[in-house]
Formats: sequence, structure tokens, C-alpha cells
Amino acid sequence: MVCLEPWRALVVLVVIALGCRGAQKEPESAAPLPPDTRPAKISSRDHHPFFGTIEPHAISRAFGERGFRVPERFKALVVRVERSAEGRPTFRAFDYLGTSRDCDDWWPASSVKLYAAAVAVEHLSDRGFTPRAMITYYYPKFSTVAESLASLVNKALIPSDNTAFDRLVQLVGMTAFNDRLAELDQPDTYMMRAYSPDNLKHHEYVDPGHGKGSLCLAPPVLVRENAQEDYFQDQRTFPADETRCAEHGNCTSLADLATMIARVVLHDSLPEADRLRLTPEGLDLLQGALATRRTRGNGVVDGLAAGLGNPPDLRMYHKAGYANQWFSDAVFVRHPDGREWIVAMAGHPGRDILNDGALLVGRILDANDLE
Repeated sequence: MVCLEPWRALVVLVVIALGCRGAQKEPESAAPLPPDTRPAKISSRDHHPFFGTIEPHAISRAFGERGFRVPERFKALVVRVERSAEGRPTFRAFDYLGTSRDCDDWWPASSVKLYAAAVAVEHLSDRGFTPRAMITYYYPKFSTVAESLASLVNKALIPSDNTAFDRLVQLVGMTAFNDRLAELDQPDTYMMRAYSPDNLKHHEYVDPGHGKGSLCLAPPVLVRENAQEDYFQDQRTFPADETRCAEHGNCTSLADLATMIARVVLHDSLPEADRLRLTPEGLDLLQGALATRRTRGNGVVDGLAAGLGNPPDLRMYHKAGYANQWFSDAVFVRHPDGREWIVAMAGHPGRDILNDGALLVGRILDANDLE
């Protein structure tokens, strides 16, 4: 699998914050449209190891019935969460023409910070540390910095800080990080690109092939909490398949993003084998950050909320991303009447490209109109 250049791809994933959303303009609509003639990308793409079968036509039909003209570079996944009598979740997944498994034609930008936060919290939980642990990074010839795990996670997920993202991955190490994602049913995801401009200040953290920050290199790290310490040597590892993501970029799919959101939000309801290895404090940290209202990047969550009628106590968890004109968001939606969905979307160009589609998806969900 070869992922395209970052400038040709950007994504919007949706996980939603609390509260009533602002007024949303009406999407363009007219008489019902004929079914979208673009071919669905099916075969192995109509299945995901976490969600099972993905139905590729229902969203397209629902859009056509409402006269909605879909943007050309549009991707969407909707997962309906259903509960057994014991409260165990099961999933029914729908996507727009097979696009939920795409990983080679868009740029996910900051949406992948969800992975960094979840895997880093798990990594330290495995070693007996809580989110209060202090992490010191020893950058050769650069600087020594120290920050708590909780601070790094909140910075990466709420204001979407690039340096915090890089340091969460450096804490785990790129190889161990990608290996863990593979274990967690993330078949379309691989991470190689660092995001912080700080990497450019020190040549050892820049890939000489393309001059961009690299996650392949990490400084020595000391983790300390009370009397407990753990030291990680510097890491200089390179991917076994350097062509998997062009220019050592970051590749993922909407289905993989939705999987990680599900693992975090539904943690306590999942079978033990499907759970992240998190302490209660680590889980509260991740869920709290994902549920916090951001200052920007709320187009998808606001659209979904408006389409659902802005009910009081609507709860959303999400992580959006925007770069290279791609906007994406991955959102877990919990309606006060007990219904639950996961919505992940990506589109190009611009921050607002998904607003109308999210509003319409919210209405489709409210009408229970996906079968």
C-alpha cells in the first residue's frame, strides 16, 4: 500500500464535544437525485476487523433521496452502536461508497493525535505509572524538557499541539507504537511523520530524504513518579517498509480512527480482549480531553448536533484534523435517548467542506434512516 503525498490529502474525523451547537446553514438540496454513479470501492474494503461488514451504499442513497450534492473528495463512515441485553456493544457499519478504508489518497493531519495519546497512556499504564508521571526528554545539543503525561495528552487532544504529539510518540518509540496499533485492529494505519517545527531545529530529528520531521528518531526519556523511575534509551529505528506512506508520512483510514474512538469511549463495555490497557485515571484523562469543546475545528460536531435537533445533554467525543486543505473528524455521539453512533468524515478543500454533509448525516441518524 502506498500513501500519497501529504499535500494531496487531509482529513476530517469526528468525535464530539459537549453542549449545544450554533445555528447551521441548510445544505444545498433540491429534488431527489439519482444514485451516485461513482463506483463503490469494495472487495476487501467492505470489511474491517473491529466493525465487521461495512455497507457501502446506504449513505449514498440517503443523500440522493435528500437531493444533496456530495463534494467530489468526500469520505464518510457511520457506525450504529447497538447493545445486547448485558450492555455489550455490537456494531452496524455504513460508509460512503467504500471510502472508510481509504488510507492512500488523503492527509489525516491532527486526527492521528488520538492514536498517540491512547497508546502513550497505555504504555505508561503498563509500567505502573499514572497520568501524573513526569517525563523528561534529553534532546542532545538541543534542550532538556520535562512535562507530565496528563499535560501532554491534554495539549495533543484539545488545542492539538504538534510538539505534544511528537513527544507522546517519542515516549513509546515509533516501532513499538506502530506494532501496538497493528495489535489493536488498525490495519490501515502507520505513523512516521513528526509534526512539530521544533524537530527542524535539530538535524537528528529530521529525515534527510525529504527534510521533514521524523518519528523514527527519539531522544533518551526518563519517566518518574514518586519513587518509581523508568529510563528509555534513545531510539534510531526505521520502518521495514519505507514506501508504506509517501515521504515517511502518516497514513490511516476513517475505519481505523473510528475503532480507536470506540475503544476509548466504550472501554468499560467492551470485552476484556478488546480493551486498551488503561487505569481508571488514564481512561478519565482520554475521555475528558475528547469531550472538551475546542476553539476551532467544530464544523462536523456542530453539524451533527444541529441535524439531531440539538437535544439537551447530547454528548460528543471527537478529534479533528486540518492541513493541506483536508479536514477530518472522528466523533462518538451519545444521544440522551440512549442511541449511540460513531461518525468519521474527511473532505477537501477547506475547513468547512464537511459542514453541510455533517448536518445531513445528523438528520439521517435522527430519522433512523440507514439500513
